[in-house]
Amino acid sequence: MKLRWIDSDGVSGHDLAELPDLRKRTDGFLWLDIPEWSDDAGAILANEFHFHPMAIAKSKDRNHIPRVHVYPHHVFIVVHAPEIGARGHMHYLELDQFVGEDFLVTVHGPLNPKVSLESALRETPEGRALMQDVLDQYETVAHISDSQLVFLMGVTEFYRARTDTKMTIAAERLAVIAAITLPITSLSSVVGMNVIVNESTRWVPLAILLLIMLVISLILLRWAHKQGWW
Repeated sequence: MKLRWIDSDGVSGHDLAELPDLRKRTDGFLWLDIPEWSDDAGAILANEFHFHPMAIAKSKDRNHIPRVHVYPHHVFIVVHAPEIGARGHMHYLELDQFVGEDFLVTVHGPLNPKVSLESALRETPEGRALMQDVLDQYETVAHISDSQLVFLMGVTEFYRARTDTKMTIAAERLAVIAAITLPITSLSSVVGMNVIVNESTRWVPLAILLLIMLVISLILLRWAHKQGWW
């Protein structure tokens, strides 16, 4: 297992015994590369990083398809790369990744016995330049993700504001309708039964009543307009 620390000063290698101290630091980025699975590696994943047990189990076994599992404090990613073997046979090199805010843990394999370990480690070799490039790519992806999140939140707030505005306008219009129709309905229900009958209709009182309703409607509409409801 190879332990590296990346900060503004560059990339530095460290002994595995320094892992607990490096985990406490917040001024850089930690990368632990595990070439082959072992019980010691599983203990480090569980005790030092506290990864989800299902993710640890998946990193131990062979995964035939890529996968992404999101947990509260880390993301588990499984990717594959093709490797051409003898007589054109295609092997898949598996790389499992535990990605956190300030750390990356890579686990290689399991490997087909016909595939060399050097082939599996091709994606994580020694070299400061490549390490810096990986870090730059990681930071670029992080910035893009943050920008997309901010954009999505802005779009969501915009449409939410539009919906709230429409609901407010609808409520105001309903208030206008209620204010106009309620007095007229009350007046017609009390007086209408006395002026409109089957045998004889009192036309004069009916006309006066309709005129009163019209006047009330105009007064209420003018009042609602002054209130800015329409």
